[in-house]
Amino acid sequence: MAIRLTIRDRRATEAEFTRTFIEHRILIGRSRTCHVCLPDLYVSAVHLEIRLDGTGYCAVDQGGLNGTRIGGRTLIARRPAGLSNGDVIRIAHYDITFALGVSAQGMPDRNLSEEQARAMLAAILANRELPVSPALIVVAGPGKASRFELGLPPLRATVGSARDDGIRLPDRSVFRHHAEVICETDEVSVRDNGGRGGIAVNGVKVQEAVLSFGDSFTVGNTTLMLEHPLEPILAAIQRAPEEETSSFTPDAEEENREKASVPPAVEDVPGSPALPVGPPDPLEAVRTEDYVKTQEFPIPEDERRSGDTGLIIVGAILVVLCVAGLLWLFS
Repeated sequence: MAIRLTIRDRRATEAEFTRTFIEHRILIGRSRTCHVCLPDLYVSAVHLEIRLDGTGYCAVDQGGLNGTRIGGRTLIARRPAGLSNGDVIRIAHYDITFALGVSAQGMPDRNLSEEQARAMLAAILANRELPVSPALIVVAGPGKASRFELGLPPLRATVGSARDDGIRLPDRSVFRHHAEVICETDEVSVRDNGGRGGIAVNGVKVQEAVLSFGDSFTVGNTTLMLEHPLEPILAAIQRAPEEETSSFTPDAEEENREKASVPPAVEDVPGSPALPVGPPDPLEAVRTEDYVKTQEFPIPEDERRSGDTGLIIVGAILVVLCVAGLLWLFS
């Protein structure tokens, strides 16, 4: 028997996502391993399990800090609660409507979990009018793991070994202005500028090509991959330690209590243990001014070393001159 979960984010009311499953056990949380990934620090890594129990389904809260509510009641951790058709499960900012008896035909791929998580983040950022920028990651060759923020379109950045290249690579097999990355709208493309050996996109030699997120291109001995602009935010949310997630639910009920000045929160009561404070929300770190500046790329390691060597030589010369001057004065 197939079930359908309709997910609505109360921070972006126009966004709605639907998943259909025939599995007997479905995990919901912010971890990459969950069937449904909710990109929110209020959600535990594995927050809720929906499983087949006899002829029906039940929900089992996994004991996270912020709990789960169904129909106005809070579930007891680890204790199964029966699910009926149309029940609304509330987890942090999300309302998940449970539906039974749906058709199993034309079901989406289970691997859509992360794609939908990115779509959820995109809806939130669009609602806040906050832009995000794609990046290039060096996945092979000199400078592996380096990250180059592309900035907002329209933009053009040369890839090569010259000091004035926007994306400067510490690779002796890469030529000056070897290639160019172009982003006029939302589309990112790469073009060969005539460097020896040219460029290859996903292993195929090309003169110019449009890049999809996850595609890679090679110049010289260096391979760069186009990273999805929301991947760093999603990864930060998914990797946050469980003990550091926020210790309260963002429900309207909690907000109403604050407005009504009902008794102090647990952490304000003398002698009560302090509740954990969550890490900064990666979504709050996204600001327009962070992406206005373009082409701020790291200095290659070899240039850093050469700069340090020059300073050491100048310092040594100054020390020698000072010693010689003192010897001359007292001679």
